Amino acid sequence: MIARARITASGRCSACGKLQVRLETNGMGKVVEIPAPCSCPASPKRAKKPLREGVDHDRRRAGICQDCDQPVAGKLKVSLRCAEHTKAARAASVKRHIDRLPPERKPWRLYQARHPERARASSRATYQNDPGKREERNEYKRRYRKLNRHKTRAQKKRAAVKNAAQQAKIREEIKAGVRQRRPSRRKRNGERLCITPGCVRVLTGRPKKCEYCKHREAREAVEFLAPRRGHGRRRAA
Repeated sequence: MIARARITASGRCSACGKLQVRLETNGMGKVVEIPAPCSCPASPKRAKKPLREGVDHDRRRAGICQDCDQPVAGKLKVSLRCAEHTKAARAASVKRHIDRLPPERKPWRLYQARHPERARASSRATYQNDPGKREERNEYKRRYRKLNRHKTRAQKKRAAVKNAAQQAKIREEIKAGVRQRRPSRRKRNGERLCITPGCVRVLTGRPKKCEYCKHREAREAVEFLAPRRGHGRRRAA
Protein backbone atom coordinates (compact mmCIF):
# COMPACT_ATOMS: atom_id res chain seq x y z
CA MET A 1 0.00 0.00 0.00
CA ILE A 2 1.37 3.38 -1.01
CA ALA A 3 1.63 5.84 1.84
CA ARG A 4 -0.12 9.14 1.33
CA ALA A 5 2.17 12.10 0.98
CA ARG A 6 1.84 15.19 3.09
CA ILE A 7 3.25 18.70 2.91
CA THR A 8 5.95 19.42 5.44
CA ALA A 9 6.54 22.70 7.27
CA SER A 10 9.12 23.66 4.61
CA GLY A 11 6.44 23.39 1.89
CA ARG A 12 7.86 20.22 0.33
CA CYS A 13 6.25 16.85 -0.40
CA SER A 14 7.12 14.28 2.32
CA ALA A 15 7.39 11.49 -0.30
CA CYS A 16 9.53 13.03 -3.05
CA GLY A 17 10.73 16.28 -1.46
CA LYS A 18 9.42 18.45 -4.30
CA LEU A 19 8.57 22.07 -3.46
CA GLN A 20 4.81 22.55 -3.64
CA VAL A 21 4.94 26.13 -4.98
CA ARG A 22 6.84 27.94 -7.69
CA LEU A 23 7.77 31.59 -8.04
CA GLU A 24 6.48 33.52 -11.06
CA THR A 25 5.62 37.10 -11.94
CA ASN A 26 1.99 38.19 -12.07
CA GLY A 27 2.39 40.18 -15.29
CA MET A 28 3.11 43.47 -13.49
CA GLY A 29 6.64 42.68 -12.32
CA LYS A 30 5.66 41.40 -8.88
CA VAL A 31 6.93 37.94 -7.83
CA VAL A 32 4.19 35.72 -6.42
CA GLU A 33 3.93 32.10 -5.29
CA ILE A 34 1.80 29.77 -7.41
CA PRO A 35 0.72 26.33 -6.09
CA ALA A 36 2.41 23.49 -8.00
CA PRO A 37 1.65 20.12 -6.32
CA CYS A 38 3.87 17.24 -7.30
CA SER A 39 2.73 14.25 -9.38
CA CYS A 40 4.38 11.45 -7.43
CA PRO A 41 2.30 8.26 -6.78
CA ALA A 42 1.92 9.16 -3.12
CA SER A 43 0.38 12.57 -3.82
CA PRO A 44 -3.40 12.85 -3.96
CA LYS A 45 -4.88 12.63 -7.45
CA ARG A 46 -6.03 15.85 -8.99
CA ALA A 47 -9.67 16.27 -9.85
CA LYS A 48 -10.36 16.22 -13.56
CA LYS A 49 -10.98 19.58 -15.10
CA PRO A 50 -14.59 19.87 -16.30
CA LEU A 51 -15.09 20.00 -20.04
CA ARG A 52 -15.67 23.38 -21.54
CA GLU A 53 -19.30 24.21 -22.23
CA GLY A 54 -20.43 25.16 -25.72
CA VAL A 55 -17.75 23.03 -27.42
CA ASP A 56 -18.39 19.95 -29.55
CA HIS A 57 -15.72 17.70 -28.07
CA ASP A 58 -16.21 14.99 -30.68
CA ARG A 59 -15.21 17.49 -33.38
CA ARG A 60 -12.36 18.72 -31.19
CA ARG A 61 -10.94 15.22 -30.77
CA ALA A 62 -11.31 14.58 -34.50
CA GLY A 63 -9.53 17.84 -35.35
CA ILE A 64 -12.51 19.41 -37.18
CA CYS A 65 -13.41 23.09 -36.92
CA GLN A 66 -16.35 23.94 -34.67
CA ASP A 67 -17.90 26.24 -37.33
CA CYS A 68 -17.14 24.41 -40.58
CA ASP A 69 -15.80 21.09 -41.88
CA GLN A 70 -12.21 22.28 -42.37
CA PRO A 71 -9.33 20.84 -40.29
CA VAL A 72 -8.26 22.87 -37.28
CA ALA A 73 -5.24 25.16 -37.40
CA GLY A 74 -2.92 24.22 -34.53
CA LYS A 75 -2.46 21.34 -32.18
CA LEU A 76 -4.71 18.34 -32.70
CA LYS A 77 -7.34 17.72 -29.97
CA VAL A 78 -6.58 21.16 -28.53
CA SER A 79 -7.39 23.72 -31.23
CA LEU A 80 -11.06 24.36 -31.92
CA ARG A 81 -11.23 26.18 -35.24
CA CYS A 82 -9.60 26.59 -38.62
CA ALA A 83 -7.42 29.60 -39.40
CA GLU A 84 -10.28 31.72 -40.80
CA HIS A 85 -12.72 31.09 -37.95
CA THR A 86 -9.95 31.39 -35.35
CA LYS A 87 -9.25 34.90 -36.60
CA ALA A 88 -12.96 35.78 -36.52
CA ALA A 89 -13.41 34.35 -32.99
CA ARG A 90 -10.39 36.28 -31.73
CA ALA A 91 -11.72 39.52 -33.24
CA ALA A 92 -15.12 38.94 -31.59
CA SER A 93 -13.43 38.29 -28.26
CA VAL A 94 -11.41 41.51 -28.53
CA LYS A 95 -14.57 43.45 -29.42
CA ARG A 96 -16.40 42.08 -26.36
CA HIS A 97 -13.47 43.11 -24.18
CA ILE A 98 -13.36 46.64 -25.65
CA ASP A 99 -17.12 47.05 -25.22
CA ARG A 100 -16.75 46.41 -21.48
CA LEU A 101 -14.10 49.14 -21.06
CA PRO A 102 -15.08 52.66 -19.93
CA PRO A 103 -14.90 55.36 -22.63
CA GLU A 104 -11.64 56.84 -21.33
CA ARG A 105 -9.93 53.43 -21.53
CA LYS A 106 -10.86 52.66 -25.13
CA PRO A 107 -7.77 51.81 -27.23
CA TRP A 108 -8.36 54.61 -29.74
CA ARG A 109 -8.80 57.15 -26.96
CA LEU A 110 -5.46 56.12 -25.46
CA TYR A 111 -3.83 56.26 -28.90
CA GLN A 112 -5.20 59.76 -29.52
CA ALA A 113 -3.87 60.91 -26.14
CA ARG A 114 -0.39 59.49 -26.81
CA HIS A 115 -0.06 60.44 -30.51
CA PRO A 116 -2.40 63.40 -31.20
CA GLU A 117 -0.67 64.60 -34.39
CA ARG A 118 -0.51 61.10 -35.88
CA ALA A 119 -4.17 60.46 -35.03
CA ARG A 120 -5.29 63.73 -36.64
CA ALA A 121 -3.26 63.00 -39.79
CA SER A 122 -4.80 59.53 -40.06
CA SER A 123 -8.30 60.94 -39.56
CA ARG A 124 -7.76 63.57 -42.27
CA ALA A 125 -6.46 60.97 -44.72
CA THR A 126 -9.45 58.70 -44.08
CA TYR A 127 -11.88 61.60 -44.53
CA GLN A 128 -10.25 62.97 -47.69
CA ASN A 129 -10.09 59.57 -49.41
CA ASP A 130 -13.79 58.77 -48.82
CA PRO A 131 -16.01 60.87 -51.15
CA GLY A 132 -19.21 59.47 -49.63
CA LYS A 133 -18.20 60.44 -46.11
CA ARG A 134 -17.12 63.90 -47.24
CA GLU A 135 -20.44 64.54 -48.97
CA GLU A 136 -22.36 63.35 -45.90
CA ARG A 137 -20.44 65.71 -43.61
CA ASN A 138 -20.74 68.62 -46.02
CA GLU A 139 -24.49 68.11 -46.28
CA TYR A 140 -24.77 68.05 -42.50
CA LYS A 141 -22.79 71.30 -42.23
CA ARG A 142 -24.91 72.99 -44.90
CA ARG A 143 -28.14 72.06 -43.10
CA TYR A 144 -26.68 73.09 -39.74
CA ARG A 145 -25.79 76.54 -41.07
CA LYS A 146 -29.31 77.01 -42.41
CA LEU A 147 -30.83 76.10 -39.05
CA ASN A 148 -28.36 78.14 -36.93
CA ARG A 149 -27.99 81.36 -38.85
CA HIS A 150 -27.05 83.46 -35.81
CA LYS A 151 -24.14 81.16 -34.97
CA THR A 152 -23.03 81.12 -38.60
CA ARG A 153 -23.20 84.93 -38.75
CA ALA A 154 -21.07 85.26 -35.59
CA GLN A 155 -18.55 82.78 -36.92
CA LYS A 156 -18.26 84.70 -40.18
CA LYS A 157 -17.56 87.89 -38.25
CA ARG A 158 -14.76 86.17 -36.33
CA ALA A 159 -13.36 84.75 -39.56
CA ALA A 160 -13.50 88.18 -41.25
CA VAL A 161 -11.45 89.71 -38.44
CA LYS A 162 -8.98 86.85 -38.50
CA ASN A 163 -8.55 86.91 -42.27
CA ALA A 164 -8.36 90.69 -42.68
CA ALA A 165 -4.82 90.46 -44.04
CA GLN A 166 -5.82 87.85 -46.59
CA GLN A 167 -8.78 89.96 -47.74
CA ALA A 168 -6.52 92.96 -48.21
CA LYS A 169 -4.19 90.85 -50.32
CA ILE A 170 -7.09 89.69 -52.48
CA ARG A 171 -8.27 93.28 -53.06
CA GLU A 172 -4.74 94.28 -54.11
CA GLU A 173 -4.61 91.37 -56.58
CA ILE A 174 -8.00 92.39 -58.01
CA LYS A 175 -6.86 95.99 -58.34
CA ALA A 176 -3.63 94.87 -60.06
CA GLY A 177 -5.55 92.60 -62.46
CA VAL A 178 -4.02 89.36 -61.15
CA ARG A 179 -7.36 88.12 -59.80
CA GLN A 180 -10.86 88.61 -61.23
CA ARG A 181 -13.84 89.66 -59.14
CA ARG A 182 -16.58 87.08 -58.87
CA PRO A 183 -19.53 88.12 -61.03
CA SER A 184 -22.83 88.76 -59.23
CA ARG A 185 -26.26 87.55 -60.32
CA ARG A 186 -27.91 90.57 -61.87
CA LYS A 187 -30.56 91.12 -64.53
CA ARG A 188 -29.88 93.14 -67.63
CA ASN A 189 -31.44 96.18 -66.02
CA GLY A 190 -29.10 95.89 -63.00
CA GLU A 191 -31.52 94.28 -60.51
CA ARG A 192 -29.84 91.81 -58.13
CA LEU A 193 -31.33 88.29 -57.84
CA CYS A 194 -31.41 85.73 -55.03
CA ILE A 195 -28.28 83.58 -55.05
CA THR A 196 -30.28 80.33 -54.80
CA PRO A 197 -29.99 78.49 -58.15
CA GLY A 198 -33.29 78.70 -60.00
CA CYS A 199 -34.72 81.52 -57.86
CA VAL A 200 -35.47 84.76 -59.78
CA ARG A 201 -36.70 86.95 -56.90
CA VAL A 202 -35.27 90.46 -56.94
CA LEU A 203 -33.49 91.65 -53.77
CA THR A 204 -32.77 95.11 -52.45
CA GLY A 205 -30.36 96.16 -49.74
CA ARG A 206 -27.73 93.86 -48.25
CA PRO A 207 -29.47 90.42 -48.17
CA LYS A 208 -28.19 87.93 -50.73
CA LYS A 209 -30.97 85.39 -50.34
CA CYS A 210 -34.73 85.92 -50.30
CA GLU A 211 -36.85 85.12 -47.25
CA TYR A 212 -38.72 82.34 -49.06
CA CYS A 213 -35.49 80.40 -49.72
CA LYS A 214 -34.28 80.98 -46.16
CA HIS A 215 -37.47 79.55 -44.61
CA ARG A 216 -37.54 76.62 -47.02
CA GLU A 217 -33.92 75.67 -46.26
CA ALA A 218 -34.59 76.02 -42.51
CA ARG A 219 -37.52 73.58 -42.74
CA GLU A 220 -35.39 71.11 -44.70
CA ALA A 221 -32.60 71.45 -42.12
CA VAL A 222 -34.99 70.65 -39.26
CA GLU A 223 -36.22 67.53 -41.04
CA PHE A 224 -32.64 66.47 -41.82
CA LEU A 225 -31.10 67.11 -38.38
CA ALA A 226 -33.95 66.05 -36.08
CA PRO A 227 -33.39 62.25 -36.37
CA ARG A 228 -29.66 62.74 -35.74
CA ARG A 229 -30.34 64.69 -32.54
CA GLY A 230 -32.72 62.08 -31.13
CA HIS A 231 -35.89 64.15 -31.68
CA GLY A 232 -37.06 62.35 -34.82
CA ARG A 233 -39.18 59.29 -35.23
CA ARG A 234 -38.39 56.47 -32.90
CA ARG A 235 -37.08 53.34 -34.48
CA ALA A 236 -39.29 50.31 -34.37
CA ALA A 237 -38.29 47.91 -31.61
